[in-house]
Amino acid sequence: CILMGKIIYNFRNKYYLSINSKIYLIILIIILLITQQFNTYNSKFSKSNNLDNKAKIIHKEIVNTVSKESPYLDNIIGFIPDTKEFNAFNLNAEALRINNHIKVSQIISNKNTYESELKRYDWFIVKTADQGVMVNEGKKKLSNLLLRSNSFKVFKKWNLADNSELILIKRKKLSEEIKFESCKSYQPNIILNNLKNGFELIVNGKIDQINNKNIIIDLKEKNKLLFSIPEIKNVDKKNKCISFTTLLNSNVELNQTNNYSKRETIIFDSKSRLKNNLYYVDESSNYQNNILKTNKIEQVKLMGNLLKNGDFNKLFEIAGLLNQSDPDQIYLKKSEIIFKERLLSSTMQIDDLYSLAISQILQREAKDALETIKKISEIDKYNPQLYLARSIVETYLLDFQNARLSIEKAKFLNKDKKNEDTINTSYSILKLFSFKFLEGLNELI
Repeated sequence: CILMGKIIYNFRNKYYLSINSKIYLIILIIILLITQQFNTYNSKFSKSNNLDNKAKIIHKEIVNTVSKESPYLDNIIGFIPDTKEFNAFNLNAEALRINNHIKVSQIISNKNTYESELKRYDWFIVKTADQGVMVNEGKKKLSNLLLRSNSFKVFKKWNLADNSELILIKRKKLSEEIKFESCKSYQPNIILNNLKNGFELIVNGKIDQINNKNIIIDLKEKNKLLFSIPEIKNVDKKNKCISFTTLLNSNVELNQTNNYSKRETIIFDSKSRLKNNLYYVDESSNYQNNILKTNKIEQVKLMGNLLKNGDFNKLFEIAGLLNQSDPDQIYLKKSEIIFKERLLSSTMQIDDLYSLAISQILQREAKDALETIKKISEIDKYNPQLYLARSIVETYLLDFQNARLSIEKAKFLNKDKKNEDTINTSYSILKLFSFKFLEGLNELI
């Protein structure tokens, strides 16, 4: 504007210009200035677009690489860096656009939990040099740990404009794999191999017999191996024969002195149930010392025990990490089906009820969770943590009167000083929804 005013002023002093000429001159100058600004910004944006286009190409290559390596199952990629071009949101958007059953989760680990991330993903993205604004000590340690781990390998690299590298890291032996093989019998054939830190399970059969099914292996000695086969993708013919192999970490002890051959095994979903025999082997394996992926169904059982014992901080920490590696929370849906099946067994234990309850609570199935908690209270009558959990569910259902009665019972039964603050705070919050509003507010202040 200053420049335009100066030009017009100089023209007015040296030349006589009509009103129309002045208007045309002003318009011409404005057009020239706008064009100049456009060219300046376009030059900057073209460089930015070149970077964006390269990032998009890399995103597409990552998605296609993972999909090609594991085309028949869902894959979750743990994304460590968080820069403008390379972050979980951008890669997940590309995965959704291509629509090939890949999801991306931003790793939000810290220095206390980073090592456990190796048990939650088969695929990781790490970046050298600048990690982005969300970098922390835990992420740096995780990146270094992945690059030197014997259980993972560098699968592919991309050179970036800032002279850094974006690296796709793969578990050497994927936790879940599918091979097309002939069927060994008319019904699914199951082989269990004992590993140092878990198990290897091989299920052979027709796709429609094993796809998206759940497995319970009765090992006696109060041990039950619980597992869920994922949904098989990109296969049209459901009568094809496959072998599904999984290697998972497990706390279930397989006693090597026992013969587990022909132990009762149930393969089921919400609509069908098939009993089968298990074939157990205890032999050396190439994967004995590998870091194995977590069996999420066992983690739900662990959370059920934490609910029973009132360790809510640990419970929600585990739930957060599991949800991060399973954004659709499929493990909770599967766990609910599995623990409902456990209730039908003569070997059902109270831990199965607690596991069912927490799977329903975390899915916000409040009415079902309340019914399960009522069943537990018939057995575990004197557990204050149960009534604390019940009050939370009843509060969610806006049943403040019964929630207050439940928290009062928890307060009466509690003998553990470390739980007093949690119970008292919950009791004060519930007073806010009653005629004791001022009393509750005063206690919280």
